Amino acid sequence: MSDFLGLPSELRNNIYKRLLVRDEPVNPRTRMNLHMRRHNLTPDLLLVNKTIYREASSLLYAQNCFDLRGCGPNSQAEHAGLFFAKIGSTNTQHIRHVWIDFPHFQSLDADTITLTHAADCMLASIQSNCINLRTLTAIIHYNIAHCMDFELIESDRPNIVPKALALADARFRGIASLREVFVKVYKKGPSRRLESELKGFGWKVNGRVWEEDGSSSEEPSDNGEGDEDSSSDEEEDSGEDDEDGFESDDDADDGGDGADLIGTDGLIYGHPLNDSTL
Repeated sequence: MSDFLGLPSELRNNIYKRLLVRDEPVNPRTRMNLHMRRHNLTPDLLLVNKTIYREASSLLYAQNCFDLRGCGPNSQAEHAGLFFAKIGSTNTQHIRHVWIDFPHFQSLDADTITLTHAADCMLASIQSNCINLRTLTAIIHYNIAHCMDFELIESDRPNIVPKALALADARFRGIASLREVFVKVYKKGPSRRLESELKGFGWKVNGRVWEEDGSSSEEPSDNGEGDEDSSSDEEEDSGEDDEDGFESDDDADDGGDGADLIGTDGLIYGHPLNDSTL
């Protein structure tokens, strides 16, 4: 193991990426051991010792995109809060890229446009926990896109949709570190009129999502700044790095029996990836 830790940091980073980073969004509701091994990833690497845990866990969370969509507008906020609590504040702060359901609206009256309480909670949780977030991909369900099209084209309230989108945009921009917003629409994609409205806020409208059961799309994830950005950010953020770019740990020890530590909920929900346990 000392031979591995003696390798240059760039080489160790490349090994970690091959073992822990995937192109598609990671859905933390699934059993992560099975989910990640299916894509030839090796999460057990984080159980080797404390030094590798520190180096590799930051890369795992910074360079993967996490699909936080729930099975409904209320479960999404609950699901995200549970995920953040399970992985711990340090790991949550590493997260750079997430997918969410587009915020639902409680009221679309001409004089009162508000988000649902669950949507408010979801965005507030991301804002307070994911303080280094770079990209946010919001998925609009087809029935919501259809209603937006109706309001834009056929109703006598064509200004409702721009006002509602402006509210969502204001909440997105409340996430100080956010650099880009991507929008996808289930199945048929947005109409030209709706696409124009979405792009008017500087959002990137880039494709469709085919599944409506909460599973991730087969399309590549939108990781915005990419691997290079995350690696450089990690090196800049660490104030006590050694010459290889990683925090040194003279007291590193074995992580124990991986099978016992991982548990039945899978790796991301298990103890090894909670920053308070190592």
